[in-house]
Amino acid sequence: MYFYLFDQYTDKPKFAKETDLIKLKLADLGIITDKAKATPIRQVEILAREILATKKYKNIIAVGNDKTAHLVVNEILKSKENVNFGFIPEGDSQIASLCGLPHGAASCEAISARRIKKIDVGKLDHSFFLTALEIYLQINKQQDLWNLILNKFTSKEKTEVEIEFKDQNENQSEFKITAPIEKIIIANLLPKKFRKEVEKYYKNLKTNISPYDGLLNIFIFAREKNKKPSLSIFRAKTIYLKSRQPLLCFVDGQKNKRLSGYVGIKPKTLNIIVGKNREF
Repeated sequence: MYFYLFDQYTDKPKFAKETDLIKLKLADLGIITDKAKATPIRQVEILAREILATKKYKNIIAVGNDKTAHLVVNEILKSKENVNFGFIPEGDSQIASLCGLPHGAASCEAISARRIKKIDVGKLDHSFFLTALEIYLQINKQQDLWNLILNKFTSKEKTEVEIEFKDQNENQSEFKITAPIEKIIIANLLPKKFRKEVEKYYKNLKTNISPYDGLLNIFIFAREKNKKPSLSIFRAKTIYLKSRQPLLCFVDGQKNKRLSGYVGIKPKTLNIIVGKNREF
């Protein structure tokens, strides 16, 4: 049985026509059991929690953008229910691109085919991520967010972040590094925009990262005073981040602020419906 969670923006004029096509296509394929649309009061994560609590549905399908997918996946994993997650994107989506899912109604065929992969997910404290965690310095009120993201800070505005790599049992530190970061990317899957950044430093580096190997891929972009920018690459199961200055994190593209954090991997945790052209 399938349940479709439509995010609240999907009936706005820009998306309404595509939303109608999605519903028609699902009906034609005979794979629409029940559906609901989020509202400002009953947001998509609340709806997902309620649906999962019924234990009636084997397939939970999010219809919306990457934020929709991120929120629904988190509710599935927190519930520990053995269900399949599917995604029909409306608008740009890094998650859909990695999973080989076309835009809008064209993704309904993939949902119908039910190619299911059991993949790893990343974990930041008590939340989960499918793709990557981006870490930047926290901006001051006077600073511009886009300048931060585009790495236009001067060297005086850099700060050091301590990164501690743990062993497999997470009890003992393997090693620590302290870096004057521009940014850190911790990836379970590496979206195209980050792949291009990495390949500026390592043109021949294979950056199609596997979500089956039980490891996170850590890309540390650093710049020390009077030195060229550098990129260091590590792989680990668990790391800890510490900073005196607040960090600005984006989890699957969703904003999250913190001073420190535990980042780990949950191997083979999520059943996800993918398309034929997936990148893993």
